[in-house]
Amino acid sequence: SEVRVMMPLAGNPYRIGWTARYDSLAAFEAAWAKLLSDPAYLELLQKGEHHFIGGSAHDEVWQDR
Repeated sequence: SEVRVMMPLAGNPYRIGWTARYDSLAAFEAAWAKLLSDPAYLELLQKGEHHFIGGSAHDEVWQDR
């Protein structure tokens, strides 16, 4: 899946977001499970945690209509 980094055109300019599209919820769940079982990915998360403000992340899953 292609992951894109996005920034708002208006409002708080210091926010960023990531988007990705999957063919189905099952495909998303499989990709997420694979990431969470990857030691290298988990290490990168730990190394980069200082780049984020605790409690500021908001995850959402959206559906095309």
